[in-house]
Amino acid sequence: MNKEKIIFIGGGNMARAIIDGLIENDFAKDRILVIDPSSEQLEKLIYDYQVITANKLEAIQSNDVIVLSTKPNNILDVCESIKDKIKNQLVISIAAGISIAKISVWLNNHTNIVRSMPNLLAKIKHGVTALSGHKGLDPKLREKTNKILESVGKTIWLDEKKIDAVTALSGSGPAYVFYFLNSLIKAGEKIGLSHKESQFLAQEVLLGSAIMSNSHINELNDLIKKISSTGGTTEAAINSLNKDKVEQHLHSAMYEAFQRSKEIGS
Repeated sequence: MNKEKIIFIGGGNMARAIIDGLIENDFAKDRILVIDPSSEQLEKLIYDYQVITANKLEAIQSNDVIVLSTKPNNILDVCESIKDKIKNQLVISIAAGISIAKISVWLNNHTNIVRSMPNLLAKIKHGVTALSGHKGLDPKLREKTNKILESVGKTIWLDEKKIDAVTALSGSGPAYVFYFLNSLIKAGEKIGLSHKESQFLAQEVLLGSAIMSNSHINELNDLIKKISSTGGTTEAAINSLNKDKVEQHLHSAMYEAFQRSKEIGS
């Protein structure tokens, strides 16, 4: 992998997360090029990572990888600026809502394209990135894509039509968890705990439960029942959650995210 360059067009937060992961996995810094119109952004990247930077892309080698990491509303302009330089290179898009079909057309019907949907947890190398490739994508390019994005967590390959669902679940998912954690902390304070005490207890419960779920992911209902002894405190809490239809509210919230993702991509 260290023979080709990885060219990031856009040096924002997700690009920085991937760059950090690549360097941590021993990818050569001088094989990473970041293109961004912001001199301030480029200076930060040089200071933090010692990578190569430029205001615009001059040339692309046949085995280079292009990562479209700019904002979605800039992707068309970016594609227009590089389409005559693109031949057989792998192009990975991390722009939300932009389909493979659109990128292909904008790049003169280029086909070596992967659409990805990473999430915020990529910043701490615990992300999960959904990937979808153009029909007929070479398996070697799939493997190359995996090596790049596994530097920030795990990957899963899906049909592109499922990307909106991925956006609603794992893309927005960290916000749901943070919302729940914040609610637990506030609830703890309301029943007499200090903010610091409630924060510590809620965070540790969430972390421990996440770890336990690794080996019991198919037994979540059983785990709930084991904790909910008849007539006990947990049963009272779960009954209240069911009465207030919390599960249905979560389904509705995720459906709204799903619908919004489809609207953005249309």
